[in-house]
Amino acid sequence: MMPVTADDFLKSALSFEDCRHEMTLRNRVSRAYYGAYLLARDVQIASKIKAPNGRGGVHAQLIDYYRQEMNPEMGSVSQREIAGLLSMAKVLRTKADYKLNILIPASDGSTAVRCAQDVHLIIKNHG
Repeated sequence: MMPVTADDFLKSALSFEDCRHEMTLRNRVSRAYYGAYLLARDVQIASKIKAPNGRGGVHAQLIDYYRQEMNPEMGSVSQREIAGLLSMAKVLRTKADYKLNILIPASDGSTAVRCAQDVHLIIKNHG
């Protein structure tokens, strides 16, 4: 067996095409977010620059790392785009994982996947 990668999470999200079931949709949103988060985190770790301590937990701190343009090898626009995409996907993932009393619209799954794909594209074009 091989370790799981950020690409595996994104591929998993893409495999949930039938979003007529609530759990399938919630899993799609969550897997897409983690596909973006883990790749962005790997880039941050490779930069050897710690995410800023501050508000929230590690997820919010990673978003702040990109929002504050802390990666010297990546352009400002790319970092701000990553921060915005991660932030949007995180809101959707939080709703999918914790707001169990509401139905998640299929558009949340599509948006989360699009955010993750865009993060992957920005990072792969950078490297």
